Amino acid sequence: MLMDIKKEAASIINASSLSKSDKNLYISHFKYAISTTGKEIKDMKQMPIGTSLLRGCPHLPKDFNWPDNYYFFAQFNCAQIKPIDALKLLPDSGMLWLFFNPADNDFRPVSKTAAKLLYFDGDMNKLEIRNPPPQAFYKSHPSYYKDLVSTSDKMEFTPGFTFGIEDVPLELCELLSNQLSLSYFENTDCGLYGFPRLWQGEGDEDGLFAPPDWDWITGPPPVQDNVLFFQDVFFDGNIHFWLTKEQMIKKDYAEVMVTASVT
Repeated sequence: MLMDIKKEAASIINASSLSKSDKNLYISHFKYAISTTGKEIKDMKQMPIGTSLLRGCPHLPKDFNWPDNYYFFAQFNCAQIKPIDALKLLPDSGMLWLFFNPADNDFRPVSKTAAKLLYFDGDMNKLEIRNPPPQAFYKSHPSYYKDLVSTSDKMEFTPGFTFGIEDVPLELCELLSNQLSLSYFENTDCGLYGFPRLWQGEGDEDGLFAPPDWDWITGPPPVQDNVLFFQDVFFDGNIHFWLTKEQMIKKDYAEVMVTASVT
């Protein structure tokens, strides 16, 4: 499973009957992705400690200090994901907790303070179910409380690939899916890696990080080494959480970039 996915995909595409220009197009757009699906949790007490969760009640150390004004967004059991992490960017073990502060985002182009990603690689037996603070704790955007706190989903992960463009030949998708043993995703509303879901014609992901005064007439902005750590449906759009590849390799989660796209 942990092959050089990009190189293997390029080899398969090059051996196909596509034209040279189409081969180059699909090779350049191919991206590995992990799609997540959620199953609503009726009783948090029935979930084993360390389950990968979306919203609701995280599993935290007893002495954990909840970040002021941040909602719990998701927790990831790294050992659960590692066997399908073809990019080899996640830790081998431990937990990653993602917290989100809507007040520091407000769907601005890019925010570097709207999210906190915290890593724990200690004794999992020291984790316990932690109820989020009461609604009064959130000084801004308390209206999000119901959506981010009152429900929780258990996350399941499916490895696959995407191109981020439309009208990809079905034959090519089936060929790659069969030979790579991966699912094809036309898009991934919720998941790790891949392309961000964009709704307003923002262009590709590099356009999300373009300087406000960028002269698009001269061409697109320089490609940046950003990795889509996670994205999810958020009200009337999608929210994206980014790290650089270097950050992920070094397990440096001090700064998470947040972008969003609304319908």
